[in-house]
Amino acid sequence: MPLKPVLSVHEYLDLMNTILADIAVTVEGEITSLNRGPSGHIYFDLGEVKDNKKAIFSCALWNYKAQSLSFDLKVGEKVQITGKANLYKPNGRYSFLVDKIAPTGEGALKKAFEKLKKELEAKGYFAPERKRPLPEFPVKIAVITSKTGDAIKDFMAHLGHFGLEIHFVDSRVEGINAINEIVNGIDFINRRHPDVQLIVVTRGGGSLESLQAYNSREVAEAIFSSRIPVLSAVGHENDITISDLVADERASTPTDAGNVVSQSWREGQRKIELASQVLVSTTEQLIQKLQTHLDTSWEQNARLLEVNIEDQRDTLANRTETLTERFALRLETLNAFLKNTLQQLTKDVRWHIQNYKNTERRFHLNTHTFALQLADRTENLAAYSVFYDHAFQRVLTSYRKQLVASNKHLNLSDPTLKLRQGYSILRNADQKIVRSVSELQTGETMQVQLSDGTVTSQVEKTERTSHGLESHI
Repeated sequence: MPLKPVLSVHEYLDLMNTILADIAVTVEGEITSLNRGPSGHIYFDLGEVKDNKKAIFSCALWNYKAQSLSFDLKVGEKVQITGKANLYKPNGRYSFLVDKIAPTGEGALKKAFEKLKKELEAKGYFAPERKRPLPEFPVKIAVITSKTGDAIKDFMAHLGHFGLEIHFVDSRVEGINAINEIVNGIDFINRRHPDVQLIVVTRGGGSLESLQAYNSREVAEAIFSSRIPVLSAVGHENDITISDLVADERASTPTDAGNVVSQSWREGQRKIELASQVLVSTTEQLIQKLQTHLDTSWEQNARLLEVNIEDQRDTLANRTETLTERFALRLETLNAFLKNTLQQLTKDVRWHIQNYKNTERRFHLNTHTFALQLADRTENLAAYSVFYDHAFQRVLTSYRKQLVASNKHLNLSDPTLKLRQGYSILRNADQKIVRSVSELQTGETMQVQLSDGTVTSQVEKTERTSHGLESHI
């Protein structure tokens, strides 16, 4: 969209702020003036003299960011700031909105380090009782460092081959912008990978300025708030950073961090190898003892076996002779028993055959007698059938006559017949039949049923007579 040929002041400032809002930079310079407002905001000028030429611009650090400063801002102090430029519309003044600020130079950094260290120590960030033991046999580990640095190589080279699952979080390790990336890395692992057992924050050695990110309040608070234990391995052996003091455990170097993580695995491997050696040695000694014992037992048992076989041979011969005699006697007894049993079975079979023939003759005789009785009873049944048929017809005729008489009687009792003869039925307002003058009141509505319909009327007067009710409608 092309710009308008002429912009208003508002439009121009809005356009410039839109452009400047997308440009975030880091600037290093010296504080030339400093002012703290009533609201807690800090306003200062950052300047530089180069080739006898002076350059300066105004900066603003809002109160909520100023509260987390780990050092005191002073005129003449050299700092490094990160932020974006802005044009204030009411007066058109240029101002640099500071997002992060850090001192530069060993002296200023040392003072900031000591100040933050005392403050965090007073809050209990370094307390030993707060720190958690590292997992004994970690399997899933997260490492927050630069993927191009030497730290990751040193860490991996001495980690060992124990099948560990490593999650790498690439982060800057130097400069003011490294703070956010380290903090975001710790937060990311805690939120997205709660199954990680250990977080390793590491980088190689360097000057106090290069280690500035690990001496920041933001990184200290991120480590302190981590639900997952943190191992800090920043710098060389003599470098002690705030992150080392806050972490659950410190390793002197990235190499040492690899050894710390794999120490339990190495110790376990050593114990297993030692146990294997002891087991092999003990097994060999046991096998040797068993072999000696078996050799001795074999010779003794062989001699005893020979003697025992000879004794058993004599005993077996005697027992064989005795068993042969007993078997012959038993066989003779069984033959006699089988012969007697066969004779008895023959007698029983003959008796059963004769008994069956007698039973068959009696059956035929009884069947003939039953047939004669059945024929006689069939004739009696036919005679009874004719008799009962005539009796049923007489009873049916009698019931028909009674039904006709009952029907005539019901017709005579039908109330509609009375109505056709000129009578009527009187009902009160509740549709109940009125039988006495005492059941009606003057002014009461009543209904008279005739043979062809009903009449609704009102009682004007009632009189009781000796013959019944006399009413006036």
